[in-house]
Amino acid sequence: MTQNQPTKLETHQQVKLKSMEIEKAGHHALELFKSDRNQIEALRVAIGAAESLQKWTLNNPSVATYPSTSPLLALQVILSKIRERHQFVGHRSTVRSVSFSPTQDAIATASIDGSAQLWNLQGKCLVTFSGHKDWVNSVSFSANQSAIATASDDKTAKLWDLQGNCLVTFTGHNDWVTSVCLSPTVAALATASYDGTAKLWDFQGNCLVTFSGHQQSVTSVCFSPKGDTLATASYDRTAKLWDFRGNCLVTFSGHDGWVTSLSFSPTGNAIATASYDGTAKLWDLEGNCLVTFTGHDSWITSLSFSPTGNAIATASNDRTAKLWDLEGNCLVTFSGHDSWITSLSFSPTGDALATASNDRTARLWHLQGNNLVTCSGHQKSVNSVSCSPYQDRIATASNDRTAKLWNFQGKCLVTFIGHNDWVTSVSCSPNQPRIATTSRDETAKLWNFQGKCLTTFIGHLDSVWSVCFSPKGDTIATASRDATAKLWNLRGKCLMTFTGHQNWVTSVNFSPKGDTIATASRDDTAKLWNFQGKCLATLIGHLDSVWSVCFNPHRDVLATASNDGTAKLWDLYGNCLVTFTGHDGPVLSVCFSPTGDTLATASIDRSIKLWDLRGNLLAEYRGYQGNLSLGEANFVDLKTPIYSVCFSRDGKFLLSASEDGKVRFWPIENLDELLVRAKKWLD
Repeated sequence: MTQNQPTKLETHQQVKLKSMEIEKAGHHALELFKSDRNQIEALRVAIGAAESLQKWTLNNPSVATYPSTSPLLALQVILSKIRERHQFVGHRSTVRSVSFSPTQDAIATASIDGSAQLWNLQGKCLVTFSGHKDWVNSVSFSANQSAIATASDDKTAKLWDLQGNCLVTFTGHNDWVTSVCLSPTVAALATASYDGTAKLWDFQGNCLVTFSGHQQSVTSVCFSPKGDTLATASYDRTAKLWDFRGNCLVTFSGHDGWVTSLSFSPTGNAIATASYDGTAKLWDLEGNCLVTFTGHDSWITSLSFSPTGNAIATASNDRTAKLWDLEGNCLVTFSGHDSWITSLSFSPTGDALATASNDRTARLWHLQGNNLVTCSGHQKSVNSVSCSPYQDRIATASNDRTAKLWNFQGKCLVTFIGHNDWVTSVSCSPNQPRIATTSRDETAKLWNFQGKCLTTFIGHLDSVWSVCFSPKGDTIATASRDATAKLWNLRGKCLMTFTGHQNWVTSVNFSPKGDTIATASRDDTAKLWNFQGKCLATLIGHLDSVWSVCFNPHRDVLATASNDGTAKLWDLYGNCLVTFTGHDGPVLSVCFSPTGDTLATASIDRSIKLWDLRGNLLAEYRGYQGNLSLGEANFVDLKTPIYSVCFSRDGKFLLSASEDGKVRFWPIENLDELLVRAKKWLD
């Protein structure tokens, strides 16, 4: 060894320090994301931690060898919930206005730095519009996206082509021009001004109509969808509806502060207004207030209807934007800007929202949700789910007294009818197109994939709670409330009864070699048995009922799930190796991945968790990202306990069975897959 070559101890210490650094970075990314301060920055930190970890994981080693796992959890959680898509950075001062292009491939921004800018949706500035001599307060696209209009404190508005050439300058206002809006139907635009008026102009710069009637500055102007009326908002605490002869048709009175912004509904039968009083209001066109939106902590600067008309977005001085349904319920709060939000704009399809801020940036937010495959068809709770090696089929058992067979697209193929009470458990044969079920009717049944009952297993003296096929598929084991487990051949003959538990036997599982079985019980223990009925080991350590037991397919360990809120990993001598803590309620189900290097747990706390075998949390599934454009919540939390969890045969999905009668598919992504998706989000 040369003098400068590190010793084995020094190398070990370097590895330890690097792994601690990676672990810390993963935790920091997750904390940053949960703080709602900056979603994009949190994702970038998580990507950095994951890239550092990736250098240690060449050739796809088992997750058990990873020096750190927090980057996996950080990426999985962030990608399941992130809404912020891009940041538009380039203005030298406050961004006062933002507008989506009609074709949804660009946005325009206006700033008090005296310029407007055109951007692609990846955050690249395409064109800068320079020519105003003061703040630019407002920007608007023409309906055919051939031009944009801007309004400025220099008392003018301008019309530009998309190459940055000024086509027309509109002069006539006596004070700042606060807002500009292009007609959706004709070559005309409207402006609003601090001089207390709004004006209608043709594209040659001629003023066609002046709208006079407000008692103070006019802050916002908007055309109706048909382009046949105009609405204005004012510091005089009112909004007004006008015809194109300059006649005021309706005055909307009710705000206790300046009215800062307004928007027509897509059908044109309602308008919404925003105010310095911290509220937004929805009105019919007779001037009646239908709904008041309360929830911001400061004045509201801007608002807009969604293209579908089923939601309203508001921007506020409290540094947030909010999305509301039309009953006044806040669906989501967008946090991340470092200063007050000045403006917002929906994409034409309603699947994205752009915001502009005093922090000199604009941001793009994703409104679409995640699509989860769901099996829906049971009328009551689904108690158990099992995957078949045959044609990627899924079997389920339900309190509706049926079992069902499904494909991976969520289509029900067969319903198994024959039990007289709840079907409590289901297991798929490892080598034949068959399933076994158990029931509170004290029986188990064997079925083919056509729904025919082949055998009924009679012998238990109470409800049967669990069933499992042997690895060769030639026997089954059952667990019962009668405090026994039984081993059966497939003709229905009981080969052995396992007695020794002091309470219900809740779960049963075969070892991979098929020479022992494990049982779980409400007596707070699990037990290992040989086929002569001898108890080989009792697993003692849980503080409450044990609901589930599962052997690792490749290692001499097994796992248990308990009412005490934990899962445990055991060796075959009954020694507890690891305790998995993190659920907020009883853990009802446990299952190993096909590779045996990860473990999934399901709980009454309405979550599924994925762990490595050292007890590190790799992923958490509590719900899915809602489609905000359809009025769903930001994150649709699962609302009922999860009774059962299993892996798909290829290990790419977790399947959960819930009290709400549904089975859901949850994608499992490795480090490389998470990194690809994270980087794609930023591209």
